[in-house]
Amino acid sequence: MTAETIASAADRPMSSDTFVIVTAYNEADRIGATLAALGPAFPGAPVFLADDGSTDATSEIARAAGAHVVRSERMIGKGGTATLAAQEALRHAHAVVGGEDGRSPICVLCDGDLGSRPRG
Repeated sequence: MTAETIASAADRPMSSDTFVIVTAYNEADRIGATLAALGPAFPGAPVFLADDGSTDATSEIARAAGAHVVRSERMIGKGGTATLAAQEALRHAHAVVGGEDGRSPICVLCDGDLGSRPRG
């Protein structure tokens, strides 16, 4: 997914039960740009950073940008931290939406660097 792809989603209507999970590990140099791109693409959707035990300032930068930070104290993998963040996001969604209409929240999953390329 590129910043252009995310930006093109901005004209799609967002419901109040949509949330975004961003998985990250040591993405301090990229997380600000990622979160900035997600704001216009998913207006009003809460963003949850799933931090897989980063040793840099990833969590602090995301928190300063307004993201809800769910952080593992040790590396448990992308799936593990995404699951922790999803659990927190679902608690948040049910508290905000209340589940009155019986619909499930919509989760958008994004990598902290706007892609999932392996690093070499």
